[in-house]
Amino acid sequence: MACSHGASKGFEPWKVFAGRENTHWLRCRMGWAWLPWLSWLAFLSWTAYVALTCWLSRICEMICFGCLFWLGWLSWLGRLSSSMGHLPFQAARLVLFISRLALYILILMPALLSTFVYWAFVGADIVSVRYKTGGSLRHTCDLYLPTHCMQADKRGMRPLNTPVVIVIAGGAWMIGHKAYVTLLCRALRAAGILCIAVDYRYWPQVNVEEMVQDVDTAIGWSIHNCAQYGGSCKQVMLVGMSSGAHVAALLLARKAVEQAQRGPGCSKNDAISSASWACRDIIGFVGLGGVYDTNDSFMAHLHGKGVDYLLQHLILGRSSEARRCRNPLAVLQSYPGSAPYVPKALLVHGKCDKISPPTQSESFHAALLAFGGDADLILRDGEGHNDSVIHSPLMSDNGIVSSIICHLWQCVASATCASGKVEIEPSVSSSSEQKAMLQMACDNCLQQLPKTPSLPRCYIQLARWITPF
Repeated sequence: MACSHGASKGFEPWKVFAGRENTHWLRCRMGWAWLPWLSWLAFLSWTAYVALTCWLSRICEMICFGCLFWLGWLSWLGRLSSSMGHLPFQAARLVLFISRLALYILILMPALLSTFVYWAFVGADIVSVRYKTGGSLRHTCDLYLPTHCMQADKRGMRPLNTPVVIVIAGGAWMIGHKAYVTLLCRALRAAGILCIAVDYRYWPQVNVEEMVQDVDTAIGWSIHNCAQYGGSCKQVMLVGMSSGAHVAALLLARKAVEQAQRGPGCSKNDAISSASWACRDIIGFVGLGGVYDTNDSFMAHLHGKGVDYLLQHLILGRSSEARRCRNPLAVLQSYPGSAPYVPKALLVHGKCDKISPPTQSESFHAALLAFGGDADLILRDGEGHNDSVIHSPLMSDNGIVSSIICHLWQCVASATCASGKVEIEPSVSSSSEQKAMLQMACDNCLQQLPKTPSLPRCYIQLARWITPF
């Protein structure tokens, strides 16, 4: 795929995307989905007020008010109260879920506020760009520019061949935002990687189908425009977290099926005739606590957590056929020959994940291998759903980030050997020298990972125990 490299003297991102597209103003960076966010902020405001003024004696009152607030909001949007005899049981489950979530937020509030301040105001060289012409404020992405890219730009040069990682945030298909992955992107940026955090529309604005379309557009934009910021369009990897991993895996599975149906003999121009990118443009995929099989068993699991079947049907589809078409594992099983076209995958899952069981990654990993794909699986002891983007970065535990970086350079090495071209240094010709150079690049990235912040492990362990995720 041809890449646009922009001007020959300096890539100057603020001049390439001038005006409102690049503003660091909070409103453009937030990309409000007005009703859910205002409701969420109202609930948090009430939580903070009661906690500060009434202390423990009124915690129960705070929880009941918050749950009634959210139940009323969901009833208005989804007509939750109609034809639901099991509502009292679901209300009790939802009360428990939201109360644990509220307490979890209160415990981590100082750290979460610090992260928000870094993302919104303090973080340097974070550029917000709209990836869809005429799109909403949700159609934006944040580019975390590495230091060497900015230094090269100041010298009037344009850095080339910086690896690119596109991060798709999660959020249970409802409350996600690109700011959720700030700490992860900060660590990857410190390792010299150009990181692109994608925002997209969530329910109740859209269902999963429109989420996939938004992410598809964002990935296409990133591949075609990353070179303007010093990235290499031949070293692009996709990272998805939670429901973001579901959307990313579903998109890759559909792209792989399309490519497999065309056959191995099709040219690249044929492969992109109806799309802006294909699976071959992504060198690797990393899923962090992802959802890959939205079958009846998983939906019953969510129902038991307080996420009612009606809400799941509004997001994933009302009919079983619609839900099957939005199930990454089912899409691969419908056309087993598509698995080899899926980029090399790394699936990372915490064994203590409460909302997305480790069996999600295990079943997807087994299916990829069974159908001829290439995938690795890492199950991390004692870790839960939010460790990759919240808990581990707050402790400067770079285990997950190190796995992502090592997987990235393995994919770069595989792509280099497959193409017969050297992206990092054109003067290197032998495969042994290429391998040594790639290993050195990986080691250098790992040495640059941040050492701060470093919150006490007992503090994070308490948050892990309380969180409903």
